[in-house]
Amino acid sequence: MSANNSSNHDASSMESTQNTYIRYNDGNAIIPEHFSVVNGYDLVRVGTSANPYTIVNETGYDYYILAGIEPNETFSSLIMQKLNIERCCAVDNTPSKISLNFPENMKILNKRVGFRNDKQYDNLGYFVEKYNNMFLKLNGDGEEYLWVLAIPPELLLKFKQVVIVFNEVNINPTQARANNKIRCFQKLITTHNIAFMKYTGTNLIITYIRKDVNPLTENDTKEDEAAKVYPDLGWYARHSPHKTDIEAARIQAEAEAEAEASRIRAEAEAEAEELRQQHLSHQEDDGTAGNV
Repeated sequence: MSANNSSNHDASSMESTQNTYIRYNDGNAIIPEHFSVVNGYDLVRVGTSANPYTIVNETGYDYYILAGIEPNETFSSLIMQKLNIERCCAVDNTPSKISLNFPENMKILNKRVGFRNDKQYDNLGYFVEKYNNMFLKLNGDGEEYLWVLAIPPELLLKFKQVVIVFNEVNINPTQARANNKIRCFQKLITTHNIAFMKYTGTNLIITYIRKDVNPLTENDTKEDEAAKVYPDLGWYARHSPHKTDIEAARIQAEAEAEAEASRIRAEAEAEAEELRQQHLSHQEDDGTAGNV
């Protein structure tokens, strides 16, 4: 897709979003607090010209985590070089993929980031116990929502800056799915400010900076920029209550989202148990059960 076609797609998506999903009060757009961009940070674009990310130009990190390796990791190489980050790790379950400009000293953990910690997923628990001022770039292919919901707020504070690609933010076949995403965004702004946000038409890319990092200038929340990238969030945006009913909706949303998360955990545990039973059955068939 050409750059011109991409720009036209973004423009049409944003126009549709504004006209359909942002509520208006006396002609003024009402932007949800969890999408309010805080102005005044020193922002820089980092990465390839075709796929740059915008970050806060802030130093003082003790670790860099790359969750989801891209075909070109110029971003990671520059981040570590310019921000003087010596320690790092990539978390990706396809470590054999070839990535250009991949940092030479970066080790790879052959897992995906997720809300649980097992052979397939890692919840980054090891890192949050050991480091206090991390830079995280996360593209979890959808797992990012539940990871945010599962991690305690005090451990979120271990990440000084976070760039998250929220995948398929508008694809929500159920109310519970949309509510999980709403809760995720609401949780993140309790510990971090939004310094930058970009809606691509499919994914929402947000740069978060910990609240103890102050903007260079004191400005009010930049709601006009938030309005340009506000995603519709599918079912929730079309059926959510008016602003005056938001507290009741929040309570209901939390209950429904918790039920959905419990269902997902139960399915994962059942699948793991089935695989374990199959493994034991194979051992019995070949006579290796009990052998070391």
